Parts: sequence; structure tokens; C-alpha cells
Amino acid sequence: MALSPDGRLALSGSWDKTVKLWEVDTGRNIRTFERHTAGVQPVALSSDPTLALSGDAAGKLIVWRLIWDLEL
Repeated sequence: MALSPDGRLALSGSWDKTVKLWEVDTGRNIRTFERHTAGVQPVALSSDPTLALSGDAAGKLIVWRLIWDLEL
């Protein structure tokens, strides 16, 4: 799991091959990303946070552009 610098967003990777962006205060799932073919771990957020990086057990790395309906 990775947290945004302000602590408002969290990014998680899962063995179900998904990456999820969360609103920390409410626990709301903002967006689910699905392109991995194996379990996901690790994940990282950029410092702004507009980008995320995830890696899976098969060695695939994906850079995600984060777009959400949340006023920060």
C-alpha cells in the first residue's frame, strides 16, 4: 500500500490482479485499475499524486494516470 503525501489517498495492489485508489477518510474506492495478469505488489504514488506505478508477480510494471472525481 502507498499513501499520498497529504495522507488523503491510498493505493493498494492485490492478488486479484487489481490496483485500487482509495479515499482514506471515508474508505471509498475511487477507482479500480485492471490490466495486470498476475498478483500486484508493490505500488507507489507520485508526489503530486497524478501518477501511480504498480508491479506484478509476472514482472510487469505499469504506470497509471490517476483521474478521479474527488476535490482535493
